[in-house]
Amino acid sequence: MKLSVIYALFSRKKFREALSYINAAHGDLSPEVTIKSRYYQVLCLIQIKDYPLALEILDLVISSNLNLPYLYQCRMLKAYIYTELEQNELAKDEFKHLLAAGYESSKIYAALGHVEFVLGFEKEAEECLIKSLAIDVHNPTALNSYAYLLAERDSKRSLKMIQEAVKSSPQNPVYLDTLGVVYMHLGLETHARKVLSLAYRLYPHPTIKDHLSMLRKEEKA
Repeated sequence: MKLSVIYALFSRKKFREALSYINAAHGDLSPEVTIKSRYYQVLCLIQIKDYPLALEILDLVISSNLNLPYLYQCRMLKAYIYTELEQNELAKDEFKHLLAAGYESSKIYAALGHVEFVLGFEKEAEECLIKSLAIDVHNPTALNSYAYLLAERDSKRSLKMIQEAVKSSPQNPVYLDTLGVVYMHLGLETHARKVLSLAYRLYPHPTIKDHLSMLRKEEKA
């Protein structure tokens, strides 16, 4: 089996074909190539949302004794899956493990800040987001999370942050949702309705729907 074939299938978004190719060839691989192929197997499984199997394979890669750059990414992927499954305590443990191992980065602090906020630890969330932006002042994920956290407390500062995040990714529904919430706190209902409606069209998530409902109630008040 050639890893180049896996890369090609993955880049063309042929995730199930890539999985079939990997599964058929694992018996003929050296241990190192097996681990590398397993990493791409996990990426494909995430794309098709087979999270239980992805977690199982990630544990195999993480427990291996190979000194591969994939190990850091695997920890990040594991935390991402836990976040998607709303198992935020487990996601938090993964991010904490990475930090304890010396893998400090803006990305990790931003992700941990989001998880801390979801768990209700706003002080800890803010501390993480400050650290994230200290490493990379333009990190859009951190800017978005911090803007959401500050939306009610400091709307003007929050607006500057989320505008920068949206500028980096104008069609990102999560960023647009935060922008809509900030507009609501600033009393700019027309702007809020526009961006929240766009966010919901792009990604009809219950949270965005709730924000639209909140806006309608405010407009009727």
